[in-house]
Amino acid sequence: MFFDYQLGDAVTVADIDERHGAEISHFLYPAGQRNHQAFISEAQSMAFLMEEDRMLLLGDSCNPFTFLFDITCLGVSSYENSLKSLLAKVEVKYDDVLLSHEAGGRPSTNMIQDNIAVCEAIKEGKTDNIPYEFMGRKAFLAFKQGAQNEYGQIRGNIVYNPDRINE
Repeated sequence: MFFDYQLGDAVTVADIDERHGAEISHFLYPAGQRNHQAFISEAQSMAFLMEEDRMLLLGDSCNPFTFLFDITCLGVSSYENSLKSLLAKVEVKYDDVLLSHEAGGRPSTNMIQDNIAVCEAIKEGKTDNIPYEFMGRKAFLAFKQGAQNEYGQIRGNIVYNPDRINE
């Protein structure tokens, strides 16, 4: 893994490049642009803000099928706090969201807010709780897959461990 917790909460692309050089420089500078920021959350997940293009690339930790059920993941409450921290840093700085995996449609520009709302619904017991199993681990998918917002964009969703909601 070339991103580690020692990088801190928010670093510039130049900071990452100094430490990890060739591993990510081609990805971060496809057109020679250097006004990008990388954010690393408590969950050790990454988000890249490309200010010139007003785009936010979200990693595996904020998408329409976010895995939050493994023993190494944050609990739902801690994850929600991590998302709120990220949102405070990037809100109003982007118009489009890119995901690290195919979402089955255009991702919601409010993906961070969507997953915050899913966390709140989980804590309030207002989810569909669809049983889900992956590699022998049992969990719940909060809502039916592929839910869309009023603009036809794919909304955020979470696969979570019901024993770790308040962590």
